[in-house]
Amino acid sequence: MPRIRSTSLEPFLPPEAISAFPFLARAENVRSLPGGRTSTVLLVSLGDERSQIVVKLAREDLANPLFQNKPHDEWAALCALSRHGVAPMPVGMHPLQDGTVLILYQYLSGNSGVPTAPDLARVLKRLHRIAPLKRFPIRPHAPDALLQEAEAMLADTVLPPWATSLRPTCLPTVHPFQPCLVHRDPIASNTVSTVSGDLVLIDWQCPAIGDPVEDIAHATSPAMAVVYGAEPVTPETLLMAYDDDQTARRATQLLPFYRWRMLCYCNWKAHQGDDAYAAAMEHEAADLEQMQADAHRKG
Repeated sequence: MPRIRSTSLEPFLPPEAISAFPFLARAENVRSLPGGRTSTVLLVSLGDERSQIVVKLAREDLANPLFQNKPHDEWAALCALSRHGVAPMPVGMHPLQDGTVLILYQYLSGNSGVPTAPDLARVLKRLHRIAPLKRFPIRPHAPDALLQEAEAMLADTVLPPWATSLRPTCLPTVHPFQPCLVHRDPIASNTVSTVSGDLVLIDWQCPAIGDPVEDIAHATSPAMAVVYGAEPVTPETLLMAYDDDQTARRATQLLPFYRWRMLCYCNWKAHQGDDAYAAAMEHEAADLEQMQADAHRKG
């Protein structure tokens, strides 16, 4: 979306939104925040530097095969997780007549999109230790289930010939784990390093109960780094900082399957007309190919 800067919310929100949150009428400065590709996100200053509110205009999107947009789950995540220091403080939520859902939360001052591996590992580990919320969906995590998800994305698309040979074929017996809360999209642009030194996760559009390896896989995805213009974090670096032997063993077994699924997702997005994912797919494929070569050598 084009960058927005204004002194009023009226051009961007209908009257019913201002009626739901009358304090928004005090807005003195409004600007769009970068990073989002599915929702409009505005930073609203209410005349006091300490009174800065993020206004997210989100629409439910269940058509996306990997990252569905579920505003009500995002709101539930903010309400439940902000007290644990892993999510921003919620302010309010209101569904609009056109189907858009307004989600308001306190703006976090700090640096966005530049987490260190230790900070990212720390916030993910803290999240993964929180008792799961039963309202969130349970994500597939077995190798064959990940392959099935990938195959579903290929139903109406065609992979480039060079990519088809990268599909994992050997299904390992995976080490057991305890399902936990997962963010599912903890990429660099969905983090804020606050002025207090804490790393907080934002954009909770698709939280779930699943495998911590999924968060590791997406946080280190070369494709996501390309799409969002971030410096990639390697799985080795993040897992070393995460410091959990069970998760590291599972990651060794499962990362090729998550890379394959992300490759298929990039292919799906490219067929939807998002050119950024066509280039990103090649980076994901190169990383998957390297993983397979490394596994073959260790053999």
